[in-house]
Amino acid sequence: MAITQPYVRKPPPLAVQALMGAAIYGIGWPVIRTAEALGRGPRFLAAMAKGNEKRVAQKNPFRDYQPGPQDVFVMTMPKSGTNWTMQIAHQLIWHGKGEFAHVHDVIPWPDIAVMPGFMQRYAVPIDQATAWTSAPERKRVVKTHFHWELL
Repeated sequence: MAITQPYVRKPPPLAVQALMGAAIYGIGWPVIRTAEALGRGPRFLAAMAKGNEKRVAQKNPFRDYQPGPQDVFVMTMPKSGTNWTMQIAHQLIWHGKGEFAHVHDVIPWPDIAVMPGFMQRYAVPIDQATAWTSAPERKRVVKTHFHWELL
């Protein structure tokens, strides 16, 4: 019987994180503020959202996924307390004894399939998320920001 090592997430390199921050705050934020100042903010953001919806629909990681009775979904809007909610759910499943180095070592986030390649190892893939099998409640928390229609 082969012994498998626990999953360890790999965040993007520091240089990539810095470039992402520079792009968001140095380019994205000024572009959005300019569009708003010109009265085109809602139209600009709607066009961005439509493009993102099309991309997500094409690469939807939940397309062939069949949830089981063990799956508990944490579905929230980004930046609304998702990680906090995931940790609460994880601790409930583990009766307060759930341990991990980082929450994404034990909780899968299938949404990363539609993100750039450097994000692909940021969270445990759903097919490798097996820590839940040892949990007292035998449940698996799955994180997503997708709308429920895509699940």
